[in-house]
Amino acid sequence: MRIRAAAMVMVVCLRLTAAEPPALPEVDLGSVQAPYRTLVEQALVQANAQANDVAAVGELCGILLSVNQPEHAAACYRRARALEPSEFRWGYYQAVALEGLGRRAEAVEVLLEIKPAAGATHRTMCDSATCCASRAGQRSPRPS
Repeated sequence: MRIRAAAMVMVVCLRLTAAEPPALPEVDLGSVQAPYRTLVEQALVQANAQANDVAAVGELCGILLSVNQPEHAAACYRRARALEPSEFRWGYYQAVALEGLGRRAEAVEVLLEIKPAAGATHRTMCDSATCCASRAGQRSPRPS
């Protein structure tokens, strides 16, 4: 009986550990350019207060990427991907941040993980571009 109870506890602990998304990055506001510190600080407070809200986390991620904090942005996008794995943009922007750090191999790995979603998004974008290009009388782009 004890062994069975211990095994059940271990299974529950393993599931909880595996399901926990990566932590939000700890950002040194001194590394952020002065005009953007308040914006980053507000986004950090919001994301930390709502750490499981993908909208709040995604907002922080985008701000970090836009204020040239790719290391923190990549970590933040990892959390957003864990919170909403089916959302293409989190993986795409994580790859953008990794590429900005010169970590191309990791960026490619992320892109390959989201490839099915990337392919569908690429087709949708091309279909829209084809439609728009034909209305404008331009040659339509072709997917590669």
